[in-house]
Amino acid sequence: MRGFTLIEVIIYLALFSILMAGSLSAAFALCESGGHERTRALVLEEGNFIISKTEWELSDALSVTSPSAGGSSTILSIERVSGYDSAGAPITHTVVFDPATLVGGRVSITSVRFYHTAGAGAVPESIGENFTLTTRTEQGALISQNFFSTSTLIK
Repeated sequence: MRGFTLIEVIIYLALFSILMAGSLSAAFALCESGGHERTRALVLEEGNFIISKTEWELSDALSVTSPSAGGSSTILSIERVSGYDSAGAPITHTVVFDPATLVGGRVSITSVRFYHTAGAGAVPESIGENFTLTTRTEQGALISQNFFSTSTLIK
């Protein structure tokens, strides 16, 4: 009668166990990296939203009051046209823009700086923005991303 010996069964079980352990660890790594990428995409989406909002705020700015030309600040303060009076003269108002009010609950913003470059000659007036967004993945890993953009003021 032909059959498996006890040693052959133990060897097959050991090989099967090694294959299963490798498969499970690979599946776990794939699931964890998917959560990591979703969190990274969330941070990039939040950062791009803040940059877009800053560009929108600057799109019809008459002047920048803070930071002063050549300086930097944690907030951006601009003069915008809010309407026109009966004589056709623009009515302006001050808008104070703080990107910390734009981030969602899972993401925190730090190191916010605005840089004001005065225009001279062929170089246009511009506002630079620099900030860092930080959050944690579902597994607790820290994700942090620095953002920088420059917007030219068109008057």
